[in-house]
Amino acid sequence: LLRACVRRPRASLRANVGKAKPDLLARLRQEEGILAEPVPWCRDGFFISGGGTASAGIRDESVGLGRRRLHLSGEVYGQESTSMLPAEALRAALRATGAAAAATPLRVLDLCAAPGSKTTQLLCLVASAGDAPRGVLFA
Repeated sequence: LLRACVRRPRASLRANVGKAKPDLLARLRQEEGILAEPVPWCRDGFFISGGGTASAGIRDESVGLGRRRLHLSGEVYGQESTSMLPAEALRAALRATGAAAAATPLRVLDLCAAPGSKTTQLLCLVASAGDAPRGVLFA
């Protein structure tokens, strides 16, 4: 357990499903030299490597994700894989209770909204019912 606690997390990102184009993974590899593999618990999350994104390097301003075109365009957001869990837990709870299909609008309160990675993920969840928003997100 202690070894796991001191190990650096794997670099990861989340695709912004509202903006990302279908060829996102191909462009990550071709344009940025970044290899991506799915995060098992988040369909929009990816562990990344290559392109100067070593686990320690992703936060380094000289090679970090924040300076890359795909991030600046809003198609991807640097987010630790563990940070993706709360929104996925909400998605599973909505599915399990039948609330995901209910006509009642969702009201989601995000009390941990800074810097915004989970908030944008929750926003995608709230707005995931086609063109019409399914509810409101308070952050």
